[in-house]
Amino acid sequence: MQERRKPSAAGRGFSLIEVLVAISIIALLISIMIPALSKARDAGRAAMCLSNQRQLGIAMNLYANSNNGFVPREGVDNVTRERPPWAVALRPYIDSSISPDEEPNDRFAGAPFFRDPSRKPDAHVIHYVTNAIPFRKVGTERVPDASAAINWRKRRGPTMIDRVINPSGVVYLTDYFDDPNGHHAASIYVGSAPTDMQIAQWYDLWLAGHVNGGPLVRRMEPRRHGTGCNALFFDGHASTVTATDVKDLKLWDDGLTLTR
Repeated sequence: MQERRKPSAAGRGFSLIEVLVAISIIALLISIMIPALSKARDAGRAAMCLSNQRQLGIAMNLYANSNNGFVPREGVDNVTRERPPWAVALRPYIDSSISPDEEPNDRFAGAPFFRDPSRKPDAHVIHYVTNAIPFRKVGTERVPDASAAINWRKRRGPTMIDRVINPSGVVYLTDYFDDPNGHHAASIYVGSAPTDMQIAQWYDLWLAGHVNGGPLVRRMEPRRHGTGCNALFFDGHASTVTATDVKDLKLWDDGLTLTR
């Protein structure tokens, strides 16, 4: 009589309990890895945003070298180009295919350096906003000039960069706000084909509330990258700034009383 052999461990299938344990371990590993991957992705996007701003810092200095030391800030849509919006003015100094007197009117489709990959996709094609806040002296204090709300000429237009007090400590440009309800986009992208000038003239801030106001007033995003945002300073360097620091109006005061 032939003896029966017990099935070897190698030929035996997995039990239900073993399968469930394996699935549980895999699920645990995935739950651990996903936040780490998400943080790495967010860090990569923040780094790309910072790289964009550093390119804009180089363009800002190149523009100043070609324009008697002036850099663009708040701008308006006009044919004389005496007060060009910053995005129109700086673009040719990054994109060599565009001349300084040209607007390709492509709605900035060919200008990826104006877009922050951390921002949720929406109608906006420019994701940065420049500092055009005018300050005035009241007693011993310097405060934002609220008359800029009704008089655009009070807003900081083209400014001689070497007259900025403490250029390494004054914000030139930072991350544009989320515009969650699309209110700003509805005002900017009116009609089928707004020009580059018409689009770019909206991306500046010139009131205290644009920095530290509520979500319906603010024009910059203090927590674009977690606990802070990226900012380009007048000396051309870009760095991450905490939400608390970037909402401090002292970081926006250029110390000037005269602009062009």
